[in-house]
Amino acid sequence: MQPASYLRRILARAIDYLVVGETLLLLVFGSGLMLRLLDFLSDYVSIQGFASAIVLPLSLLLVWILVPIAPIWWNLRLLRRRGQTIGKFVMGIRIVSTNGDPAPFARTVWLRLIVPAIPIALALMLYSFGSQVGGDFLLYWSVYPLAIAYYIWRYGRALVAESRQGLHELLSDTRVVQ
Repeated sequence: MQPASYLRRILARAIDYLVVGETLLLLVFGSGLMLRLLDFLSDYVSIQGFASAIVLPLSLLLVWILVPIAPIWWNLRLLRRRGQTIGKFVMGIRIVSTNGDPAPFARTVWLRLIVPAIPIALALMLYSFGSQVGGDFLLYWSVYPLAIAYYIWRYGRALVAESRQGLHELLSDTRVVQ
């Protein structure tokens, strides 16, 4: 199996970000629309009883929980069945073990998605702390360099390695193929 080109991998990642981004836009738009509708209805109908007890919580459940879960569920479903995310599916590439067998789902999710997300979570916590305590100085001299170093560490190896594996793929003993 031939390793997927770096361009295909970048486009697949962009599609994945677009899908999640569009979902978040839908989330924000849906919340605003729901609040406008409730505001409009409150001018004509008292929404004290049924609406406030049932409709509003169910609407919030739908908009804030079910909408974001849909692309995550679909991505996990594709990963489990085919070794692909939505973007990888569109680009015709997939994740396999280095020996060419289908990649084990738990290892794929854990070592390719969760473990590499830890530095990003730490950077976001540092960003949140830095914006409250140190202001711009702490952000420019700690968070941004850490984020840049992380992405070079994670993806830079894929640019120069013959196998086109990033470090996250080495951790999980997987690779992306066409």
